[in-house]
Amino acid sequence: MSGPATSLDALYDDAPCGLLLADADGLLLHANATACAWLGFTLPELAGIVCIQDLMTVGARLFHHTHCVPVLQVRGSVAELQIDLRHRDGTRLPMLVNIARRPDGEQIHDQWALFMASERQSYERELRNARRAAEEALEARRGAELQLQAVDAALSGADPRKDEF
Repeated sequence: MSGPATSLDALYDDAPCGLLLADADGLLLHANATACAWLGFTLPELAGIVCIQDLMTVGARLFHHTHCVPVLQVRGSVAELQIDLRHRDGTRLPMLVNIARRPDGEQIHDQWALFMASERQSYERELRNARRAAEEALEARRGAELQLQAVDAALSGADPRKDEF
């Protein structure tokens, strides 16, 4: 049976970003299929068992504790953080993260949206390389124009002398 609920479930589960729901202490309550695949876990292996901090590298865990949690407490959201999470096999996963803290009855939940930053880093690297190539081409053109001006000046200076001869 398909309908609006099924479509919304598929949209959530197969979203092009990882989606996590955690309590205020970081205990994961739910994760979509994308997040599970990226992290290398099944939902039953995560939900109610793993804290988001357990999936972070040491540096990310420290940053989360000292910077992210205080901002969440004051502002209720953190946007475009780049932190490294760890796949089940230990592989480092650079992620761009948005977190929104929401009251849910008497509890507080953190909603996480994860985006693979490795693709963004690759795109940014390509942009930097293209810019460098364009700058080098522009410098080469300027150098050629200066050489052409020097040759033109030399020829212009030689032109009246040929008539004097």
